[in-house]
Amino acid sequence: MDENTLNNVAENEPALDPETPIEVKEYVQPDMLIGDIIKDFPIAVRALMECGMGCVTCPASQMETLEEAAMVHYLNPDEVRMYLNERISYTKAMEAEGLLG
Repeated sequence: MDENTLNNVAENEPALDPETPIEVKEYVQPDMLIGDIIKDFPIAVRALMECGMGCVTCPASQMETLEEAAMVHYLNPDEVRMYLNERISYTKAMEAEGLLG
């Protein structure tokens, strides 16, 4: 993943100051069901789609683990997990700064 991916937001979206430190936490694990990830972290829908996993609305994906779904799409499960955790951590940092409602 490109270092600037998290800071490349649309002009109309709020963004953190680039100097704001972000602690990336392990919110998502490979054995978690896609349905549970989406339920617990709505930003995951967008992040999964950015990874090339457009099937997040597919009923079957609700019963697949992140690892299984990534492999179906020929993606590295660890890279997808890390990207999700980065996006979730970034979103939570934005919420903490009052940039998201």
